[in-house]
Amino acid sequence: MSYTLKLLICYHKKSVLLKDDVLTPIHVGRALARRNMNENSSQLKWLEENMIGDDTGENISEKNSSYNELTAAYWAWKNYEEIGNPDYIGFMHYRRHFLFDRADYKPDFMGLVKYNELSEDYLKNNLNDEKIKKQVEQYDVIIPNRIENKSVNGSKNNYE
Repeated sequence: MSYTLKLLICYHKKSVLLKDDVLTPIHVGRALARRNMNENSSQLKWLEENMIGDDTGENISEKNSSYNELTAAYWAWKNYEEIGNPDYIGFMHYRRHFLFDRADYKPDFMGLVKYNELSEDYLKNNLNDEKIKKQVEQYDVIIPNRIENKSVNGSKNNYE
């Protein structure tokens, strides 16, 4: 089966650029960043040069301080053609990823897997188009596991 897939990777600052045919970086809160940063800011310049912004077309970029990465979800919903009308769409954060290869799966007490760096090996083994598509084609929806941790900000779990 042939299908198209885009994973929007939400950025708000300069970091390792995750970008290929599937991984599509998006600068969330770009309208706020433009208002709050110096136009000559190297960080803003890098973000503008390397990714789309959530401030084009119909958008809620100005509300990013209230909605965080949901400004990217709203932007994708209202501007779907800008990312090629993919059959499937997903969202990740530039530093919080789905694991598409469980070979090195060692969760901590919260069920999270932590890596010290985004090495070439990590990128090749986890965030490559083939592995992403292989995992995605098996499911209708992919969401994080439920995490129980009553010690963090008084929250009970990621669902509540």
